[in-house]
Amino acid sequence: MDARFEIAKDQVSQIMQLPRELIFSNTRQQEFVDARRYVIAYLVFVHGYGFSRIGRLIKRHPSTIHYTYPVHQNMMESNSKYAETFGLIIRRCNALLIKGAVWQQKKQ
Repeated sequence: MDARFEIAKDQVSQIMQLPRELIFSNTRQQEFVDARRYVIAYLVFVHGYGFSRIGRLIKRHPSTIHYTYPVHQNMMESNSKYAETFGLIIRRCNALLIKGAVWQQKKQ
């Protein structure tokens, strides 16, 4: 299990009000496509995950992940709602990761 990946899926699911288990389904509905893109972009841009690593997590070929990169960049520049949502995802995911790290330190 990859905690960052799981937290990102949880937060994207909550923010976008989508079923978590359907985010990485094969549906081409725009909200699910955006949800997948948010999770992938979070892992690439915030945590530096490589395309192969993400491909293994989501059971997709790395070229699929590579394609997401320029599309995400374009959406960030051209769609303010998309960019705002991505910012919220980053803040919420990072807050949970920090809270978890603090909890782990207290536990030790």
